[in-house]
Amino acid sequence: MTARFTSSASPPSRSGRDDVLTISIREPESPQQGRHYRRQSLPSAPIPIHRTADRAADILVVGGGSSGGTAAITAAREGMRTVLLDMNPGPGGTGTYGGVDSYWYGRHVSFAARLEAAVTEKHARINHTGGKWNIDVKTWVLREMARDAGVETFFNAFAIGTIMEGSRVRGVVAATRWGPVAILTRVVIDATGDGDIAAFAGARFTYGAERTHSVMWYSLAQYASPGLIRNNFTSTVDVSNIE
Repeated sequence: MTARFTSSASPPSRSGRDDVLTISIREPESPQQGRHYRRQSLPSAPIPIHRTADRAADILVVGGGSSGGTAAITAAREGMRTVLLDMNPGPGGTGTYGGVDSYWYGRHVSFAARLEAAVTEKHARINHTGGKWNIDVKTWVLREMARDAGVETFFNAFAIGTIMEGSRVRGVVAATRWGPVAILTRVVIDATGDGDIAAFAGARFTYGAERTHSVMWYSLAQYASPGLIRNNFTSTVDVSNIE
């Protein structure tokens, strides 16, 4: 797909006109692996650019989970103009909105140690007890860390296409509550967990496990009785199956 990007809110470009770029957008071939859906042609429409070519972010991190959130906050602390985009209402990924409330082993050093200390301090303020973290508190702490580092955040935003200039990844198009938006950047960190941005761009990938092509299992918290849950690791979910 080729789209026309416009940015009427940005300062005029050197030519005296608003930025108008023609760049290709790579999208998934089908909403479901192995099944063909007939595509409909629609008239081209302008997509607003949040970050123009002259004001592109240094780093765009797509996915704000344990890896992406750490990458975005660290990059911003190092002085990079950093944008973080995530499909959830806040950062943390599996460790917050995914319902996971403890580490499975792991090394409690560096960024992880600072995060753990900040979460523990917030726990004391709300009288939270127990060895596991409160997922709302962890989201709160990560939001504060991102804000203090100067990370620009987009939440409730789904990356739906990779912006390409030739073979170079220039950013993403995201679907937001207010419509689609293009974010241009110099470097993209794909922390989606599924490798969506790289796959959209045309990178070689193996769907599922390389040997069996089985997809990831999921944990379903079963409520055995009031106050008692039991994890179930016996099922898989195929995120490519739209049905």
